[in-house]
Amino acid sequence: MGLEPTTYCLEVIVRKIPAPRDQPLPNCNPTVMCYFSRPLDNRPPPPYHEPPRRFGPQHPRFWPPAGPTPLPKTLPPLTIAEINAAIRTRLPAQRLELRDGACPGLVLRAGPTSTLWTLQVRTAPGQPRRRYEIGPYPQITLAVARRLAAHKRDEAKSYPSSSPSDSSSGSPLTLSELVATYGSTNGSLQPSWYDADKRIRHVLAALLATPLARLTLPTLQRTIDAHPSRSSAAACVRYVRPVLRWGRKRGYLSLDARDLEQPKRSNVVRERVLSDDELRAVLTELTHAGHDAAVRIMLLTACRREEICGARWDEFALGGAHGEGGEAALWTIPRERTKQKRAHVVPLSSEAVRVLGLVREQDVREHTEGRACQGVRLWDGRLAGRNGNWDRYQKKLFERTDTAGWHRHDLRRTAATILGRSGVAPHIVEVVLGHTTAHSRIASVYNKSRYQKEHRDAMELLARYYCKLLSLRNI
Repeated sequence: MGLEPTTYCLEVIVRKIPAPRDQPLPNCNPTVMCYFSRPLDNRPPPPYHEPPRRFGPQHPRFWPPAGPTPLPKTLPPLTIAEINAAIRTRLPAQRLELRDGACPGLVLRAGPTSTLWTLQVRTAPGQPRRRYEIGPYPQITLAVARRLAAHKRDEAKSYPSSSPSDSSSGSPLTLSELVATYGSTNGSLQPSWYDADKRIRHVLAALLATPLARLTLPTLQRTIDAHPSRSSAAACVRYVRPVLRWGRKRGYLSLDARDLEQPKRSNVVRERVLSDDELRAVLTELTHAGHDAAVRIMLLTACRREEICGARWDEFALGGAHGEGGEAALWTIPRERTKQKRAHVVPLSSEAVRVLGLVREQDVREHTEGRACQGVRLWDGRLAGRNGNWDRYQKKLFERTDTAGWHRHDLRRTAATILGRSGVAPHIVEVVLGHTTAHSRIASVYNKSRYQKEHRDAMELLARYYCKLLSLRNI
């Protein structure tokens, strides 16, 4: 039986398909033409068989793919618990960026020395994103940061750029932005940048919003001279000079920071040393927890406050629990956390090991899940940086001990003076303080010894001196 002849006509349908937003396809013709034949006698057309996809699922010929179109990526809102957990488990040199899904552009940037809220916003279509500093965490809470970010976003979009070149390159417009930009690059590598940033913003608060194009050297100098504290003004000059020099080399401003002068009689070298009576009063009041334990370790090791409060348990080799085997106890401070940018190995006396053992026990009690172990900071990092509240603690310590006029850094000077009076050689005292050059410059080129045995003997002598003040076996 023969087949019945059927007459077909060719029908062309043109369909417009928009290109996907997130995956632009070059040389893609958005017009897709579908051809099929329809019989003239209204019979159903033959089934359409899709040709094999030889060029991948995203080839222009077969776009869009079958199935629902994927939605744009969304971020969940941040919570205080997530923020604290991320900061607590952060590695020493790790940098975190926590983005808030409830406030577009709000980012919490956590680094080795600072934790800041920032806002990334595009001020105009086609322009790169700019970064604005909101403030430190936890002083500025999550809810407050969201409100400030919304206000700053509206302000940034309505603020005109100083010049087309500045706007397109994303360069800082004000002194505050210049300090923040320097802090996110060079400043983050300096252990003391938190103090430097705080001092600059305190002394130059009236000029932070000044555009760099209108910032002049006389204005800076008059603002510094008018500050009531000469020591704070002098520290601001020391800290802001590298910032201005860095900005001048990159074309952000034109003034020369070398002409900026410190207030007269401001660079007086401190000579404060605690007397035996003051040491006795301080040691009697100190406990083995929190700030008190940190002060004990400062006296026993002559290390800096930032080195102690930022220490991690994996930096210590205690040689046993509670000081057992204390002869081999060492504390290796990595170069990233020292002022001299070189590792500092501190032999620990038996008394220092005992104090650290008590601190470790307290950390374990406070963290029942056992996080107080390798890789976690002492006191869980609560005493480091802006979270330490050291100024408030020292005022209370003055009241408890009936002393006054000494600074935390004076404890290092006191320890060095005690060692010098006890007959320890000057070059050993320099090693104890962690200074790079223990001898003359020429001798340091050839003699690379750090005198570990003599250093350990000096630490034991220092601990015995404190015990003798209290007429106790240990402090």
